[in-house]
Amino acid sequence: MGSCKKVNTDVVGHKISPVRTTNRAIGETGLELLAQKAILSVIIPTWNEEQSIASLLQYLEQIIPANHYEIIVCDGGSTDQTLAILRQFPKLRLVQSPLGRARQLNAGASVAKGQWLYFLHADTFPPPDLWEQFLAVKATQTDAACFSIRFDSEHPLLRFCSWCSKFNWNGFRYGDQSLLVRREVFDACGGYREELEIMEGNELIGRLDRRVNFRLLPAEVQTSARKYRQYGPVYLQSVYTLIYLLSRAGLSQGPLVQLYRFLLPPTAPPSKNVLESF
Repeated sequence: MGSCKKVNTDVVGHKISPVRTTNRAIGETGLELLAQKAILSVIIPTWNEEQSIASLLQYLEQIIPANHYEIIVCDGGSTDQTLAILRQFPKLRLVQSPLGRARQLNAGASVAKGQWLYFLHADTFPPPDLWEQFLAVKATQTDAACFSIRFDSEHPLLRFCSWCSKFNWNGFRYGDQSLLVRREVFDACGGYREELEIMEGNELIGRLDRRVNFRLLPAEVQTSARKYRQYGPVYLQSVYTLIYLLSRAGLSQGPLVQLYRFLLPPTAPPSKNVLESF
């Protein structure tokens, strides 16, 4: 699972470059033919996501053409109203999985029917032209792609982090940016590493970027800044930076997870620091 096996796709390098969605690139007829055959599997992990999951599912129904996608929700044992909300959406496929984002995402991928997989967090909304972006990617030699990120906050630090996500640096590549990947490429790479409790998205994107043709798409997802509100943006980003640097320095997952849990206890109250307020 540590590296991608060779797959039968043409690889033209892995420098991140934009994919434009103008119809002139492949023609109106080309887009129509691609759309007729396209099935996109949207895979969403959940655990106590009652605040956001309904809005996300309704939004996806609006921006992706009917009969061209499936939604797979992989729940890790929610104890709030998440499951009751999911039952209101009969078209989605609900998969029960042990808690752990990597395990949940792999569980969703294992039952997906699409040739393309789109991994999306429950508090992240893709761009309105997601379908057009997907078709443009599908028409190229791209194997995997993600979007840059925008938070639902105007805090200066988060605006800076959003700006940094537009550049080709692994330090700003995380699961919140969502991930679009060919099914055969995902399978050949072994999927998410289930032994990773944190940084599983960063690790997989880094692996894909090194091995296949990975692109950054010219649009943004919008994700919730709820965790930044809980801990404070300066403190939380400092913890994220420390964890990333220690990981790059070779610290193993066990000590990293212990440090992460110590610095970010799940019961932490909302930040009261005026300098870190929204």
